Amino acid sequence: MPIPTKFILLSNARSGTSLVMSTLNSHPDICCHGEIFHPKPRFHFREIWSDHHDPADFEGAPLSLARAVLDDPRTAERFAVVGFKMWKAQAPGACKALCRDAALRKIILERKNKLATFSSGMLAKQTGVWNLSGDRKAVAIKAEKLPFNAERFRKYVQTQREVFDFYERHVEGAVLRVSYEELNREAFDGILAFLGVESAELTEGKKKLHSSDILNRFSEDRHPEILRTLDELGHPEWVKEAPAT
Repeated sequence: MPIPTKFILLSNARSGTSLVMSTLNSHPDICCHGEIFHPKPRFHFREIWSDHHDPADFEGAPLSLARAVLDDPRTAERFAVVGFKMWKAQAPGACKALCRDAALRKIILERKNKLATFSSGMLAKQTGVWNLSGDRKAVAIKAEKLPFNAERFRKYVQTQREVFDFYERHVEGAVLRVSYEELNREAFDGILAFLGVESAELTEGKKKLHSSDILNRFSEDRHPEILRTLDELGHPEWVKEAPAT
């Protein structure tokens, strides 16, 4: 039996991971699971695995769960590539071990605009809408303008930097770095090539939920503070997020 190419997608919340993994799942040779270390993992596994396994059986043993997902023989019979997504906070020890596994390919996906990820998380909690399937029509999501706390945002940015620094320090073997802001057809072709499968017509798995005018997600009376904070951080460009072309 051929051995599938195995990979993990390393990132953080609200960074486009659902878009990437759901889109890759439209390729006939790829099996992508979601956040296998999510506190409520029920909907994060493809049925080919979850029909025969219970993630609760691996409670307290995240690395064993990862191996069970990546080494599943039923998956190997049907797919040439298998992978899942995770971020450091979900299972730090397992994350370090997986990063150092040189036989495992890693995709590091980062959304450079931290004001976008910061506000996206707040909006998701406020509206209860975390993702919108690519095959659904766009819907108007009613959201209230967000508050802003400069100290909280600075701590958030620092935490984000530490997470991606952790990945860079520990990854070994083949690594592909992808930016959310550059997710287009060419980027997906690059991911397919990295995973060793032929290019194919992919179906976009998720839709963008909110406007690319990031500043306008916040209450207008907080705009001066936001602009000042972004200038101090050296990223005034975070007020907007140009869509990938």
